[in-house]
Amino acid sequence: MAVNCDGERTQRMVIGSCNPNAFVGAWAREQGLTVVDSLPFPDVGGLVVVELPYGIDPNSEPPLIREKIKQDTINYFVEEDFLIRLTPRSLSPLSTVRSVQDGRQYYTITDTVAFPAQYVGPATCEALQFRPGVAMPSTAGGDNIVVTVIDSGADTLLSSAVWDRHAYRGSSTPFVQSDGLGYDFINGDFSPDDQLGHGTAVAGAIVSNYRGSRPLTLVHYKIFNGYGEATYFGAITAIYAAVQNGSDIINLSWGIPTEETPLALQCAIDYANDQGVIVVTSAGNETANVDTDPQWPAAYAGQDTFPNLITVASYVDENDALSLASFSNFGAQSVTLAAYAAAEAPKLGATATGSTVYGTDVVYGTSISTPLVTRELATILSNLPPDDSTAIDHLLALLQQQLQADQTRNGGVLLPLQCTTVP
Repeated sequence: MAVNCDGERTQRMVIGSCNPNAFVGAWAREQGLTVVDSLPFPDVGGLVVVELPYGIDPNSEPPLIREKIKQDTINYFVEEDFLIRLTPRSLSPLSTVRSVQDGRQYYTITDTVAFPAQYVGPATCEALQFRPGVAMPSTAGGDNIVVTVIDSGADTLLSSAVWDRHAYRGSSTPFVQSDGLGYDFINGDFSPDDQLGHGTAVAGAIVSNYRGSRPLTLVHYKIFNGYGEATYFGAITAIYAAVQNGSDIINLSWGIPTEETPLALQCAIDYANDQGVIVVTSAGNETANVDTDPQWPAAYAGQDTFPNLITVASYVDENDALSLASFSNFGAQSVTLAAYAAAEAPKLGATATGSTVYGTDVVYGTSISTPLVTRELATILSNLPPDDSTAIDHLLALLQQQLQADQTRNGGVLLPLQCTTVP
């Protein structure tokens, strides 16, 4: 809800179509509707945001938008431009004490929110430690693996230490400049500075320990503000922009919990699939069955129409036994696999400008399990011939062990690579 210049309460509605021949924007303006935003990609379908008086039901009351669109356009839909929120549990830090013995780093992790002590992965698994320097930096004109993170941005104070090595080196677009980090869809500029910490941690999990044979480009698209809120339309626009900038993989560590399928989101995910882009998304942290209590886009996984979508749950390793994390969502149909529940990642605001010294946290949640899968997919893609579409098949082949407690809840477990046993 908003207030216009006349002091009237208004509501924002998304009018759209997946059909590129449905000129929804032109139609809306012809009807005298106030168009406040529109999708800036001419060949992917129509999508506009209109402002209506608060309380008007576009499905049944004047101006009867649905009926008019049905008559004049193709494959229409009308949805509220609602807010997408990251819940406090979507990614949380664990307190970490770092020590060195015999030249080797050890981590003692204390769970500050009373989760069990099974989150000891970074102490025993190199792949879960934050080691960004091993990733091959992006190159100009080279055959880079391009990963776009649509989240809360990245801590730009880390640029010289971490992100600049993987800046976008392609031709500038309206949403990412050459040698740039990405785009802020909230403020409309090319500085996607993280105010939340979520995007910084997610991007850190991807760039750390990437060992692919091709350079890694990491694009940061900021849609969430410091309160963890993003507009639905902003998220949709970012997905289209990520496809347009040549992404191989899009990471979405968030979701929309609603019974009805978000149709504009479905169009965007379908477009990414059609362009051969892999979308990796989180299952969520509400201990819910995504098959019956859907979160989107997670619930699209497993459908034949979305072969390039992977939904990720979280598992833990306690007493040498793997099990689904207590907080993790699940779903026999909707959840593709589970990855480890925690990893070390850079801490927001712990870096001075221009410094290469930074702090880290161990963070947990399906939001961090998701980029671990994204990173492994990027590594697999880098070792395949260009345009090879079998990366997901290769990933699933890496499932080394099925969940033993209840195999109907998840498709399997992705064990992190480079794991070592600490005596």
